[in-house]
Amino acid sequence: MKYIVFLLLPIMLLAQAEEKTETWFKGSSLEAYKVNYICPLSYTDHKYKSYLNDTKYHNTEVEVQFSIKYNIVDNLLGLGGKYYLSYSQHAFWQLYTNSKPFRENIYNPEVFARYDIKNEDIPNLKTLQIGYEHQSNGNPNTTYTTVDGQRIQNISRGINTLYASFGFAHKELYADIKIWYPIFSLDDNPDIMHYIGYTGIGLKYFYNDQVFSLNARGNLATKKGSIEAAYSYPIGRSVNLYTKFFSGYAETLIDYREHLNKFSIGFSFSR
Repeated sequence: MKYIVFLLLPIMLLAQAEEKTETWFKGSSLEAYKVNYICPLSYTDHKYKSYLNDTKYHNTEVEVQFSIKYNIVDNLLGLGGKYYLSYSQHAFWQLYTNSKPFRENIYNPEVFARYDIKNEDIPNLKTLQIGYEHQSNGNPNTTYTTVDGQRIQNISRGINTLYASFGFAHKELYADIKIWYPIFSLDDNPDIMHYIGYTGIGLKYFYNDQVFSLNARGNLATKKGSIEAAYSYPIGRSVNLYTKFFSGYAETLIDYREHLNKFSIGFSFSR
């Protein structure tokens, strides 16, 4: 339990800072970006693969996501819009094993611009976001690494993408349609686009104090992808009961070729 409390503290502090809307610099502030959450119970029907013979993973683990964005400047060069830097980190912690290793950390910085859209022909189109996104697990290339005299597989994973996201709104329903394309090398995971695809859609519905969300992505040519459904309900100041279900490929970068079903329950601190 003490390990979970330690992880909760920075996310709870972020939630308090967001609520106070503290301004660090004129015209800019540090804000939550993606959902910030911790799920102490995260269970999958899939046996996680270990790349070291003496490391055995359990089906139950702790899942944590921390995500912030920073508004750098507005109306750059008179082009309108808001310009941001963001950083997200998604951790998968094998707390219930003896050595308590992190199965994977996904590091996810972004730089993006967001524009408000007013178009009478498409009245529900509200925003356009264009950006560059990097995702990696921070591991070195281990193609030629040996452990106890045996060569292990490469555990380095990474992808860089340029993307555009279109935001729609109708009453309490919000939708994002996102398209992306990889740039730079995919040497560590050359076939990853077969599993994550090039397009995705996210839906979010607000009902009273509850939030329902659904996110899907995939590759129509390979018929592979994933879907994630989540639900949150406020139970205290800046704290929500949070549950989610994931089914598909590329839940993590290290095992992007593995299909799994996973249920998680815990607390979110931004929505």
